[in-house]
Amino acid sequence: MITESWLSDDIGDSSVKIGNKYNIFRRDRKSPGGGVIAYVNNCLPTERMTHLEEENKEVIWLLLKPPRTPRPYSTIVAAVVYYPPGQSAEQAIDMNEYLTTSLDVDEKVSAYNSIIIKMLDEFLPEKTIRVHHSDKPWITGNIKMQIKARQKAFSRGDQPRYKQLCEKVANLIAKAKATYYRSKASEFRTSNQSKWYNCIYSLVNAENTTHTQFPHGPENLDLSDLAEKLQKAFTKPWSDRYTNVAFEIPEVNHPHKNNKPTLPSIGQVKAVLKHLNPRKATGIDKVPAWMLKQYHEDLAPVVYDIVCCSISQCCYPSLYKHALIFPVPKVQPPRDINNDFRQISVLPHLAKILEKIQLQLNIEDLKIKNNQHAFTQHRSTVSALISTTQTWFNTTDCCGSQYSFEQISSYEHK
Repeated sequence: MITESWLSDDIGDSSVKIGNKYNIFRRDRKSPGGGVIAYVNNCLPTERMTHLEEENKEVIWLLLKPPRTPRPYSTIVAAVVYYPPGQSAEQAIDMNEYLTTSLDVDEKVSAYNSIIIKMLDEFLPEKTIRVHHSDKPWITGNIKMQIKARQKAFSRGDQPRYKQLCEKVANLIAKAKATYYRSKASEFRTSNQSKWYNCIYSLVNAENTTHTQFPHGPENLDLSDLAEKLQKAFTKPWSDRYTNVAFEIPEVNHPHKNNKPTLPSIGQVKAVLKHLNPRKATGIDKVPAWMLKQYHEDLAPVVYDIVCCSISQCCYPSLYKHALIFPVPKVQPPRDINNDFRQISVLPHLAKILEKIQLQLNIEDLKIKNNQHAFTQHRSTVSALISTTQTWFNTTDCCGSQYSFEQISSYEHK
């Protein structure tokens, strides 16, 4: 790849050819000077991405397809860039935005996700663990491991080791129960006696008569059949909609239509990553929150580029439109699959970060009026009624008139 080729239309490819093993890709400047040229081996399939090139930018975009690449990657995008000296700060910003936003945001998200997943698979591979629906909430992985070792000692007939592990398991369970009571139940003894009662029943391993076993639990039902029924139940409200119909939306004339959207700073992105809750569930991209938080300094430039690209292109990444759905029972025990389950959507963490940054950038344009009481902090139906009646009282006091509430209500409706 060569910059400042100083080539023009009068100079043919044969004059700058290097043997018969290389294909030539060039972009000449109309005026003397500048220009870029790239030589690519014939054995490497290459495609020039002309749709990314702009008239006033001396850049060549190439899509390389090597015969062998690491597993997550099938192609390589290469760019030959010549940035002339003596440019203004505005031109430098424009060039930086062009280089960082030329690629589609979905391509950037796919590349980012592939790299992160490859690193996690190599250094933190997933492990399959067995979980039983009858496990008590205080049972930990360490207790299960000791129970398994105890059973192996019993099978071998090693009585001294078996008795030692029996005592150790009993002590671990006692400590786990005490920790569980302190963290989950003790505060409910005076504030919520029902929850305290249920917790004590589970601690003493007694059967709670207020709850019955769900007759159609996972152990008695085909999981694929259950998933299909839940999907139909959750999608039923919009099942009669025509999803494939393309609606013609007229162009909206807005005063900010031709203005570039406000972009965040890398400091904003770094702050959001730093304050993530590491215990939040992982979305469909399989990138955990703890990793984004712990390595926020290293990942901030990459996440910043994805966020800016999404805002500049006015395109929400396709991967982040998908969520993991967890059915949570509204009542215990659930009996009606169509009405007794609530769907909880778990989004990828970068989707939440993108939404949070968008809110920070546009919070000034989302001011709520003083007369709104719904979905507002410290407001409710009571505050709405107080505001309405206070207006009536102020009106009647100022005018010195006497009206009944029925007359005032009928006047308000009119």
